[in-house]
Amino acid sequence: MSHFRGAVFRARMFILKLALNFAYRPGSHFKFYYPGLEIKYACEEAEKLGAELHFLGPELNNITWRRLYHEHRLNMGNVFYKLYEFGGTRWEGEHYQQIQKLQLTTPSSYVESCCDTYNINWYIQSLDIMFPYLKRILIDKRDMALYKYITRNAKEGQKIVAVVNQWHMEGIEHLWAHEYGMLPRSQSITEEIDPIGDMPLKEGLFDMLYNAFQRELKNAHSNTTPASYSNMMNTYHREQNWQYEHRNM
Repeated sequence: MSHFRGAVFRARMFILKLALNFAYRPGSHFKFYYPGLEIKYACEEAEKLGAELHFLGPELNNITWRRLYHEHRLNMGNVFYKLYEFGGTRWEGEHYQQIQKLQLTTPSSYVESCCDTYNINWYIQSLDIMFPYLKRILIDKRDMALYKYITRNAKEGQKIVAVVNQWHMEGIEHLWAHEYGMLPRSQSITEEIDPIGDMPLKEGLFDMLYNAFQRELKNAHSNTTPASYSNMMNTYHREQNWQYEHRNM
């Protein structure tokens, strides 16, 4: 019976891999489940400093594999239904843009130039829609496990450096903020926002006055009407073309 369940599990994982490739099309050269060089460098620096080092293993550790083994709610039909349901929406356009980024870049260049907080959150929310139970295993429960391990080994007055995958950072931060009565950075604003506080208003007004005077002087000499009411050069040094023609009219 165990051999049969193992064969069924491998078949389910193979179908899941096909569904993930169909939904996101990352390509065979993207292997997100392998530890990156940042883990290697962090471990080497910790050894050089003689710091206490705890390596928690790869993303797909034994605990995660056991959770996947016992999870039978990985409904593949939901993927195709959601792709059909969200067709023609803004999400479909974002989905197509993400696929283009993955196919036109290498893993290293994608991580360094495209893999920002916005993209990571997009993939997390997309995974919650397409593969909700998979997201619960790979992200939510993993966030909780990492957070518990960090807090359990934290000692008072001692600094800890935790190197985790980017898709775990926000979850760990929210768990930390919730336990200690703090606000995560994504929800806290340290100072009031002044939308025009950094704008050189006096310089802009002088620039408009100078251009208006110069325009009137030239038109008086040529006895014609202005061909354009756009300034010759504004405060932010935009290029002069037709799309900014309307800004001073």
